Amino acid sequence: MASLFTTERRAEVLDNLKTFFQADEQIAGLVLVGSGAKKAQDSYSGLDLLVVVKNGAVFRSTYRKWRERLLTLFTVAYHYEQESDVDKAVWSLMLDDFLEVNLYFSRLLNLKAVSKPWCILFDQTISEDIEKILQATYSAERIAAPTRYYKQMMSTIWQPIIKCVAALNRKDIWRAMHMLDQVRQQTIELAALNYNVDAVNYAAVDQLPEMLLVKLRHTLPMGISQVAIRRALRTTMVLFFQQAELLEERVDVNLAADLKGRILPYIEAYAS
Repeated sequence: MASLFTTERRAEVLDNLKTFFQADEQIAGLVLVGSGAKKAQDSYSGLDLLVVVKNGAVFRSTYRKWRERLLTLFTVAYHYEQESDVDKAVWSLMLDDFLEVNLYFSRLLNLKAVSKPWCILFDQTISEDIEKILQATYSAERIAAPTRYYKQMMSTIWQPIIKCVAALNRKDIWRAMHMLDQVRQQTIELAALNYNVDAVNYAAVDQLPEMLLVKLRHTLPMGISQVAIRRALRTTMVLFFQQAELLEERVDVNLAADLKGRILPYIEAYAS
């Protein structure tokens, strides 16, 4: 049986990455994010690192250099590029002992913090700019992000709802389940905004209040019949609007009432 990495091995890889990147004059700094920065790692946790590239460096060539180099420094079983742009990239690796390493490359000029906490492993800028930038962008994001995200969500949530109802009436059960899952996911993301928890890949959803988690469990259909899925859709929509109205208490937006007045009657009207 293949062996799983140890916590000592994970610490060793982190130390090596810090040493390797710090020796490169094109790298401005390295920041530990994710569970490591939260000091919430367990024996299954991987490494999430923000690699800050200096503004004067050619981003694409610096990123490509490190992609090639790291494949020679570690025994990598699998890797893939999640995202790649002119000044940012996301690269994920799984080492041969199943240690997951996610590397988020960003030019210093475009550095942004969307969540806390973080832990700066080194900062090679002249005046230690990385902490200042992370703090400033995080503060700005906390103010702007909820309203921006909420407006986007409320302009699109109708689509999976009507598609779920249509699929149910066509007896396309698996499509209906898929659409219901999308509505539930957006409900969870709303709740995460309300309670300031990380919903990316459901990272901290289990930290939501217990009574809310109980309500979320009720949004899961008790089976794959039309009746069970339709009941779960109604329950999900009630919870969705509860969370929307709660969020509207702190953002200067009033969209829930109009959508609720339109969409709930629609669900009932077409509940054949």
